[in-house]
This record gives sequence, structure tokens and C-alpha cells, in this order.
Amino acid sequence: YRNSNDKQYETRARRIRLSNNKIKIEAYEQLKNEYTNDDGIMICQICKEEMPFKRRNGEYYFETVEIFKKEVFNKEHPSQYIALCPVCAAKYKEFVKNDEDAIELLKMDILTTDSQEVQIYLERLEKGETIKRPTIGLEMIDIGSSYQQAYFQINVDQSIKQGAVVVSVVPNSPAAAGGLKKGDVIISVNGVEVNDVTHFRYLLHRNEIGDTIKLVYNRNGEDKLVEIKLTQ
Repeated sequence: YRNSNDKQYETRARRIRLSNNKIKIEAYEQLKNEYTNDDGIMICQICKEEMPFKRRNGEYYFETVEIFKKEVFNKEHPSQYIALCPVCAAKYKEFVKNDEDAIELLKMDILTTDSQEVQIYLERLEKGETIKRPTIGLEMIDIGSSYQQAYFQINVDQSIKQGAVVVSVVPNSPAAAGGLKKGDVIISVNGVEVNDVTHFRYLLHRNEIGDTIKLVYNRNGEDKLVEIKLTQ
């Protein structure tokens, strides 16, 4: 080491994010309490395993990881964080957070699910797989949007209080093959009543590419049933 150079330093100006300090501390405490079970064991939100070690103060070490970058979600909120073990934290940042397609998929799952948790396909993404969601080929609006119905020149049966209204059908899509048309109101998917467009997407994404779903839709006051095979 005698001939090695001394460490050198210089002062540089850099931007520091100030708005997240309090929020991150709040998120840390919430996550610590929420993901510590009745046996006092803290669980990683992705691998579902016990956090690998504890600090010298006896508390589990875990990483409070921000789910989205500011380009995707630019507000400060404690629900924007997840509790991960060091390995899952590193993998999440590399294979999910830095992958635009993976982040877009995760965002859609969060927006359309009615569950408290969504699945993060970390192992598949790590292997280089591309996660695809089934598509049906429909553009829709909420049934409660009278302005949009007028804009698209659609008249919906006023007795129908919930559902998703079709405004266009992609040619050669599964929906087109099933005979769906502009003005149809999707009433249910696989026996589950549809509340609105977001709920329809959630019900759709519970299925895999290649699955066949049963749709009930209303056309001119008459309910109809159709089976549609989903594609990507």
C-alpha cells in the first residue's frame, strides 16, 4: 500500500429531495407495524420470507422502497412505499423500477385491483420474461358519464345503473369476433357484475392470455351472453 495514492475529495453542489424525509419515516413505522406478524416476525412484501437479520437494537432491518419514480407518481405519500428485504429491494429497483413496461403493468394492476395487494412478477422479470396482460379490443366509458355518452352519440338504457359502455371495437380483436358493438353495455364478466370501466379492467386482468371469459352485455334493452377468447 506504500505506493498507493491518498484518497481525494472535492465539494460539489447537488440537488437534495427535502419533501420525503417525514413521509418516509411515517411509511417506515407503518410498514414495520403492518408487516410484523403476531409472532413478532417481520415479512418481506415480495418474497414473503422473514427479514434476514436484525439491527443491534433488536429491530428487523428492511428497506423502505419507493414504488414509483417521480415521473410516474410525483406526490409524497406513505402508501407509495413497500417493505422489502435487501435482496428483493435490489431486484425490485433493477428489474421493475427501471423497466418502463414492468412499471406500467404494475401501475395498471394497482389502479384496477380491488385487493389490498398486487402481484409483482419479480422472478419472471429477473429471467428476462415480458409480462403480458390479456386484451379484448374495446374502448369504453363509464355508464354514469352522460357527457361522454353525448359526445360519442350513444344512448344507453336509463334503467342500467352500472357497467362499462362500449364506444369502439378494434377490428379483428376478440371483442369484434364476439360481435360486440358500439353502444353495448358490459354488465358482467364471468358472473361478476361490472361497476365501471376500471372494475371491468380488473376483472379482465384476473384472466390469462388464452382464457375464455363469459361476458353479459346489454344491447337495446336486451341482455346477451357471449364467450370470448382473450389474446395479448
